[in-house]
Amino acid sequence: MKVVMILIDGFGVPLENWRNSIYSKYTDSSFISLFENHSTPVDATMGVSGIPQSATGQTAIFTGIKTSEILQKHIPAFPRKILKEWIIKQNIFKNLMNRGKKALFSNAYVRYTPEELEEKGYASVTTVMARHTLKHFLNVNDLSSGKALFHDITRKTLQNLNHIPGIPPVIEPEEAAEHLSTLAGNNDFTLFEYFLTDHAGHKRNFNALKEYLNDFSRFFIKLIQLAENNFSVILISDHGNCENMNVSGHTLNPVPLFVYGELAEQNYKQVKVINEIYGFLENI
Repeated sequence: MKVVMILIDGFGVPLENWRNSIYSKYTDSSFISLFENHSTPVDATMGVSGIPQSATGQTAIFTGIKTSEILQKHIPAFPRKILKEWIIKQNIFKNLMNRGKKALFSNAYVRYTPEELEEKGYASVTTVMARHTLKHFLNVNDLSSGKALFHDITRKTLQNLNHIPGIPPVIEPEEAAEHLSTLAGNNDFTLFEYFLTDHAGHKRNFNALKEYLNDFSRFFIKLIQLAENNFSVILISDHGNCENMNVSGHTLNPVPLFVYGELAEQNYKQVKVINEIYGFLENI
């Protein structure tokens, strides 16, 4: 079974339901229908008081460890010390590769390498697990040849980086989905991370959120069309944020676990807490 996994940061389940939410305001109705029909709400708090955060949330997703419960707190931003130790020792890439599966992190590193990001203290959970598990990281050359994606999907944010040679032109979200589909055909597990939704939520920037959700929804709808009989798609978030633009921080809302394709034949609705997604992925 081939699987594409998308981690979308700060994308919670709207309390007012999908059809009446800000998502419906800024995306096509078919995008809303996908989440209405193929997702289930999952707890991101792990039973710990306080607001869920990225470091503990993403570590829980990719290691299966109930991080916040063990630490009795939520840790924001980038993983440090114990979280990094857990990620390096036990992560989904390592799990799958130990079972003979081929795994890929599809995000290209353009400004900095994974090593440089870790040295600067800006390595995300995905970067830490990729650096310490995978042998190959995608770069600007892969991006130019359509063999990688950039985190903004369209490459718009790269266009002013004149000091970096070989920056490819802007593409439409649908073309990015085609690139991801091709990568999925060559791997058992392909991961893509998108975090601009969280940035817009923190800034309460409605114009930015409109742009980001438009890009992401077009990308996602096309990916689902391409997935038909070719690969499964699973999407999860680490915590809520942009579904409630009345506040600038994360929310206590559950996050959607979206599953489409052959993988959906497994009972994904039994997943109740984000750390349980790791075990669910063992069905690959």
